[in-house]
Amino acid sequence: MIEFARKHWRGEYSLPRSYWLHGAIFGVLIALGGAFLTAALKDAEATGSPYVLPLAITAIVYGLCWLVYFIWLTGGTWRSATQRGGFWARTAKVALVLGWFGVVSETVQEFSPKHPSMKRPPKEPDRVYPLVKNQEYDRVYDWEDREC
Repeated sequence: MIEFARKHWRGEYSLPRSYWLHGAIFGVLIALGGAFLTAALKDAEATGSPYVLPLAITAIVYGLCWLVYFIWLTGGTWRSATQRGGFWARTAKVALVLGWFGVVSETVQEFSPKHPSMKRPPKEPDRVYPLVKNQEYDRVYDWEDREC
């Protein structure tokens, strides 16, 4: 495992393997774990579960591990692209830079203070109409009772 990490970090794997296998496929698997963790944390908060604090700590540790993974991925893929050269190497480097813009953007959005004006207004309850017509209902909606 350590040798695998070292080889990737040095850029010794091919660019397609570094980008697609180590980046895309491993990234999706790691992101799925984060999605499950986020769902569990939100569910625990909503139900008042005693597991909120352990889940929150786990989420922080997960975030730090994800950051280390992304740094490792970027470094190894960048070195692999530099060794390969050409169009796909430049494309991979652009994709890595755009990926970091996305990481920074998401982090800023997540941890920036939220202004009250940015919150969505509360959803209005659906109107409930009475099933039985009464005098008030007739007056408001100008219903007329006509007998046949």
